Amino acid sequence: GGRGGCWGLFLARGWGGGHAGGWRGGRGEDGDLGRLWADLRGPPDTPYAWARYRLSVAVPPAYPFKPPAIRFVTGVWHPNVSSASGAICLDVLAEQWAASMSLKTVLLSLQVMLGEPVAVSPQDAVVAAQFLRQPDLFKATARTWAQLLAEAPGEPSAEHANALACLTAAKPVLSRQDALRLLSTHAWDVQRAIEAAD
Repeated sequence: GGRGGCWGLFLARGWGGGHAGGWRGGRGEDGDLGRLWADLRGPPDTPYAWARYRLSVAVPPAYPFKPPAIRFVTGVWHPNVSSASGAICLDVLAEQWAASMSLKTVLLSLQVMLGEPVAVSPQDAVVAAQFLRQPDLFKATARTWAQLLAEAPGEPSAEHANALACLTAAKPVLSRQDALRLLSTHAWDVQRAIEAAD
């Protein structure tokens, strides 16, 4: 039992599996097998296409009988991921977990989740509302986050780039992700974002 013998596949070097270049993972900086990292590629034909998302993976001592705690370290604009903390709402990390699941299965489930948001049980209600009510704005916003935070190809729209430049000039103490979250929450309205930051 325990986590010691479970990592051969997960710790493989390079990108493996998956339809979008897949995933890769490894031990945390201290070598602790309970604290891992994973990189996940965004699936094609989505706002997250070819983005690279870093995940933290905390494996409990009771694994595989208890699910790992996984969160996005890289910011992502998605209904099932908190734009503030990176917490994930995914059934296989909670009530649908089974001891027979591997970390590879979980990573592939996360990749599917990126391409198929479930807004009826969101982790981030603001993102979910935008996804449901303003799908074009949601896609453009998610793509901007992917480009600016997750190395996705391309450049954000001029509107988004200008809004970000204006907000960070007005509020230089904001991190890039905090500025993006404020703008995204307020439909890229710089004045409303500045007021919300106060």
